[in-house]
Amino acid sequence: MQISQVIETAELLAKKHGTKDPFALCDALEIDVVEKDLPSSLFGLAYSPLGYRYVVLRPNLEAPFRDFVCAHELGHHLLHPHVVTFFIEENTLFHTGKFEWEAHLFSIRLLTWGEAQHWSLSALAELGVPPKVALRFAENANAYFPYFTKGVESWQAGELQNAAINGLM
Repeated sequence: MQISQVIETAELLAKKHGTKDPFALCDALEIDVVEKDLPSSLFGLAYSPLGYRYVVLRPNLEAPFRDFVCAHELGHHLLHPHVVTFFIEENTLFHTGKFEWEAHLFSIRLLTWGEAQHWSLSALAELGVPPKVALRFAENANAYFPYFTKGVESWQAGELQNAAINGLM
């Protein structure tokens, strides 16, 4: 998926529902958010058994990291609806890093929607972005900013390049 599609998806979702709150967006999209014990390597996961959609979060995550994880998993539901990266990583040699960075970008753009485009390390830390992720995005912010929509107010749902994503929102 292209950077512009990831950013467009986050912006359109926030505009369409009038919020950047990942929990409210999950509710609006009929994605249940539940807390369950997870393997130590996971803070959350996107799960879709039999057509039901879930965001599973490790219990007791503190805000704002909890918001970041929820937004990240919401990104997986919208950007990668048929990909289970945990299964792929555990059972194949396929590298899932691209999917994870797309979900990171989605969550950062969603959580910064409607705010000044400022991705300093301290601003990203305030959003709950993990330090290694924040460092990578802060270092490459200039590469992402040209893709941000200038006039989100003018967006129509049908303008999204990826029609499959549009159907999920």
